[in-house]
Amino acid sequence: IVLLKAIFMLYRLPECERVCSGICTQRIDADIAENDPVRMVNALVESLNLESFRKLYKECGRSPYHPRMMLKVILYAYMNNIYSCRKIESLLHRDIHYIWLAGYEKPDFITINRFRNTNDWTLPA
Repeated sequence: IVLLKAIFMLYRLPECERVCSGICTQRIDADIAENDPVRMVNALVESLNLESFRKLYKECGRSPYHPRMMLKVILYAYMNNIYSCRKIESLLHRDIHYIWLAGYEKPDFITINRFRNTNDWTLPA
């Protein structure tokens, strides 16, 4: 038996660039202060070993959103007292902090809710 690993969608790290009208290029992280709490959430999740999340994904089918990105977005939303999946989806389209954390990915509210409900949230130390 050959075990395959789940292949996640490419998750661009927050250092990605934004192209405006094809004329100018601006780094989105330049607009976020160095001491902003969103950077703390990013650093915290980056330091976690999330290999235990891999067992939750099927080996075939469409590539899922990266669990690291999903966890960052949900933790940051919870930190800001936002629990509605529809509100989180809305923020992923218009709030620079959420756009930065998600690396321009835009999961819908069903995907956010499914991720939130299928994980047991016992993170490794």
